[in-house]
Amino acid sequence: AVENSAYEVVYAHDKAANYQKVLESSKEFLKKFPDSSRAANVHYLMGDAYFSQDDFKKSLASYQLVVSKFESSPNVPDAWLNIAACQQQLKELGAAKKTLKLIMTKYPDSKAATKAKKRLATLK
Repeated sequence: AVENSAYEVVYAHDKAANYQKVLESSKEFLKKFPDSSRAANVHYLMGDAYFSQDDFKKSLASYQLVVSKFESSPNVPDAWLNIAACQQQLKELGAAKKTLKLIMTKYPDSKAATKAKKRLATLK
């Protein structure tokens, strides 16, 4: 029950677009519940929050944690898509192209793959 409440706090801050509070409550959540089944979601939301604050390196690190540590999470294809967005923001276009191709290969039936294909077409 305490874990659910802590997660709801993170989620509420995310919905309110209060990104600094997302980061604070996420760090607190992960400190208290490092093995939570919701840890992947919390790292994903941290990635979103950092991205919204234009901190693309920290955003990238958060999404990379999702794809490397939580491979079975349903967030993984979208996390890869967001990794590509971070790479684009960091002017790592070659890496972004590789990431987008990886999504299309590894998750061909996902919505992320459809988006990856469209983004890849626009990358020069």
